[in-house]
Amino acid sequence: MSDAPSPAIRLARPTPEQVRQVASLRWESAFEDGPEPTSSRGSFVESFVRWWATHEASHRCVVGLDQEGTVVAYGFVALTARVPGALTTNRRSADVQAVFVAADHRNTGVGGRLIDQLVSLARLADAEHVTVHVNSKAENAYRRAGFTHDPMMLNQTL
Repeated sequence: MSDAPSPAIRLARPTPEQVRQVASLRWESAFEDGPEPTSSRGSFVESFVRWWATHEASHRCVVGLDQEGTVVAYGFVALTARVPGALTTNRRSADVQAVFVAADHRNTGVGGRLIDQLVSLARLADAEHVTVHVNSKAENAYRRAGFTHDPMMLNQTL
């Protein structure tokens, strides 16, 4: 790992094959620091691909591709229609979700570029705001991207 920028990583919308790579990387990331898998990678990938087919309209995905075209990073922004208001009837919010950078590409700026691209997609979709549920490892990256703590935001775990 290096703290040097990683311009060789290209950001793009995923192709169908790259969605499969996202699914495989997502499966691996779940077990990076945690329990052993209880399902197979293949069944997860197929489930993920089916999920993507029904959620592509509401979720935008950006992938980071190395020079060989392999997915080494990914992130999603979920776009949600909001209840119309008296002043604005076309309301939308966005939530950054499932951002991941492979270990050998961390601390190279890829995560920050990915976050910036997801926020840009939310802006292009006319979202009023973007939220993120952040873990302690990634908090500084989101703060560098302009995210701030909102004392008016409440959460209830179900």
